[in-house]
Amino acid sequence: MNERGQKLYPRYELLERVVEVFRRTGKTAPVFSDKHFSYSCSKAKEMYRWTKELGFPLMAGSSIPVTVRVPELEIPFEAEMENAVMVGRGGLDGAGFHTIEALQCMVERRAGGETGIRSVEWLEGDAVWRWRDSNEGRWSIPLLRAALERNPSVKKGRPEDNVKEPVAFLLNYRDGLQAVVYMLTGHSNRWTLAGKLKGRAEPVSTHFGFVGREGARPLAHFDGLVHCIEELFVTGQPCYPVERTLLTTCALSFLFESRVWKRRIETPELDIRYRAPKDTFFQRA
Repeated sequence: MNERGQKLYPRYELLERVVEVFRRTGKTAPVFSDKHFSYSCSKAKEMYRWTKELGFPLMAGSSIPVTVRVPELEIPFEAEMENAVMVGRGGLDGAGFHTIEALQCMVERRAGGETGIRSVEWLEGDAVWRWRDSNEGRWSIPLLRAALERNPSVKKGRPEDNVKEPVAFLLNYRDGLQAVVYMLTGHSNRWTLAGKLKGRAEPVSTHFGFVGREGARPLAHFDGLVHCIEELFVTGQPCYPVERTLLTTCALSFLFESRVWKRRIETPELDIRYRAPKDTFFQRA
């Protein structure tokens, strides 16, 4: 672990060895890398550059974007999206990435495609609730309520009473979209999303993963990702854009920097643009 709280998985170093073999042999193969590319945005961008230089298919990311959604929600392609709230739980590095990428798989479908993130800010403790209740953050209150209503096991009472160490990730996108990730361990033990679409009075919302399956096989939410990995290896085609993981990797890296500096950070490095595929892949049964 470093002083920021990031686990220093050697994903960059492992892929560097793979790329050495690709260069030496003149042959490549599809590669899957679990979760985010790296704790470092610069290392992540270098990993992405290798795929362009050598032309090998690379897929990475979280299991949450491709697991079951209850109810089955797909943001309409090219929808005008005003705001989004994502609720997560767990460790702020690994589970934090799960949560941000689940948010990204939904908002990337908005009108104009993905244009990147202008700034990020990490809030923790009472600062989370002060921001939520302020003029700047009040828009998130109905979306937070809608997201939590999708969680069948949410704890009774107020989140500010149940969560000992609340954290919020503020994400301001380059095209004006505002999003916030609430990490509410102790109040919510699931991943849920709510978004405001232009022209719709009520938010759209969903729960990521199976619900109401007592005694079911453990970790069934990995099935969608395992299928995607198999498809990558068989066809050479990723099921979803690798740029999603690049953007979310770098966003999380800068959020940990914001944690240290205790301020909002402008992120010109997150000028990462891509178009989501029209047909979304996620597990539907």
